[in-house]
Amino acid sequence: MTVYPIFFLVKYITKSRTSAFLSALTFSLSPLLVRMCFDLIKNSMGLFFLSLTILFCYLALEKRSTKYSLATSFFAILTGLTHILDFALAYGFLLLMLLLNIRNKSYLRYVLLPFAFSTILLALGFTVYWVMGGDPYKGISFIKELIYLEKISLPNIFTLNNILTPLLIGFVGVLLYKHLPSDAGRKTILTLSVILILLNIPIIPKDFLWRFNLMSSILIPIIIGALIGFIGNSKGKLLVSLIIIGFFIPQFITAISMAKPSISPSEYYEMKQLVLKGSPLYMFVYVFGHWFIFSPHGRSVGFHWSLRGRSPPTPRRRHINTQYLSSNKISITQQGETYKNIYNHINFA
Repeated sequence: MTVYPIFFLVKYITKSRTSAFLSALTFSLSPLLVRMCFDLIKNSMGLFFLSLTILFCYLALEKRSTKYSLATSFFAILTGLTHILDFALAYGFLLLMLLLNIRNKSYLRYVLLPFAFSTILLALGFTVYWVMGGDPYKGISFIKELIYLEKISLPNIFTLNNILTPLLIGFVGVLLYKHLPSDAGRKTILTLSVILILLNIPIIPKDFLWRFNLMSSILIPIIIGALIGFIGNSKGKLLVSLIIIGFFIPQFITAISMAKPSISPSEYYEMKQLVLKGSPLYMFVYVFGHWFIFSPHGRSVGFHWSLRGRSPPTPRRRHINTQYLSSNKISITQQGETYKNIYNHINFA
């Protein structure tokens, strides 16, 4: 469904159906989207509301319409109620658009309304737990991770390979956005390009960088479509479009071939047998600087470890073993592949 908002956004900005179609196709072929759909379903669902937030914000400025501004507010709220990382991107987008239009009163009120609604939702998320399930505190976890960062370590070759393309596209978008025909379109592409760069800065802690990088899946197609719109010759657009599609297809095929559920069939059947036998299953929650073990009924049955607000140790990539040894014990292993790092899983799952 997200392809439709992307298609129309790029079409409105560039006045080109070819660029719009390329954007939608690029999004569909994104290897990052494949990863999200198989492993982070709620995150991928939130992309739909996020794309609508961006589309209607652009329309609100372009048409100077309060109706579109209200629509932006509505979809921003739906984004926040779906997934915190999608909402963080939507909130950052609205904040940057607000700053870009701070002196432009004809635009300002159309951005101020959805930003105000989003801020109210964020405040409720911090104060009323059930509104957003405590998700806003994941942003606090990220800030704490940056504060407690003892040294800056450069990402490995695999991570660098993942962030180089988004960084390149982001910088190209910042350099060329002024050539777009409308002011609203220029500010939209500039804002998305800046966000794309910020999400892929190499010094971001690796526990967060890989999740931020996945959000490039919705930003890259929009920026690419806008940049293709600069090409006046239709044959030139087609040629460049084919080159870009040819770049994405091998990555898409590789991602599909490597895609797998976040839990293996053997682990699933192990949990199923525990349920059938009436054995208790537990969930692990990081609350106020402590890890707690909860039963399905919400009763705390065990205490794991205390880190005084800091994240669990990640250098050795400790993982949860699903074989529960007793009602109050779990096994911490260094299998490395059985489960994602628990900190990643809790903070942005």
